Amino acid sequence: MIDFEADASCKKIFSFSIQDNFNIVSLLSQIEKNETADEPQNKIKNFISLYKIFVILIESCRKHYLPPKKKILIAPAVNYISENYTNPEINNKMLSQITGLSEVYFRKLFAELYKCPPMEYVQNLRMKKAAEMLSSDYDSIESIALSLGYGSVYHFSKMFKKRFGVSPSKYKNYMRLKNL
Repeated sequence: MIDFEADASCKKIFSFSIQDNFNIVSLLSQIEKNETADEPQNKIKNFISLYKIFVILIESCRKHYLPPKKKILIAPAVNYISENYTNPEINNKMLSQITGLSEVYFRKLFAELYKCPPMEYVQNLRMKKAAEMLSSDYDSIESIALSLGYGSVYHFSKMFKKRFGVSPSKYKNYMRLKNL
C-alpha cells in the first residue's frame, strides 16, 4: 500500500491492482532519495519518476478483451478459487479438472484473462486477505498463515515479504500504529 500527501483534493479514492510492485517501489525510493539531496535537477527527475508510476498504474487498468465463451470455460475454476483459496491442496491440475479442460489450455486461458497464472492468482487472494487480517485484531501471524492455507509460518512470511516488501510482523505493527 502506498499512501502519500498532495496539495490537491479528490473526492474519490482510486485503487490499482498491481501484480509486480517492484518498479513502483524502486521509483518511489528514487524520489525519496532525490528529495534528500539538494540538487536542482532532482525536481525534474522526480517528475519523470512520477510520470513513470502513472504509466504503470494506467497500464494496469487496461482492459483486455476475452470472448465470453472463454470466460465461461474457466468460470467454474474462478468460482472454486474464490470460495476455496484457503485450501492448501489447490493446484492447476485440480482447477483444470473442474473446468474439464486440459491443464495447459486452462493455464493459458486463465493467464490470458487474469494476466497471471492461476496459482499466482490464488497467492494474490491469500495475500490480500492476509493484509486485511493483519490490519485487524485477528489472532497471531501463525494462525493467519494456517487459516490461509500455508503449511508453515516461514513460507507465509516469505511470500508476504515478497509481495509487500515487509515482514508480516512489521506490517501488523505499522497498521496497529496507523490505527491508533
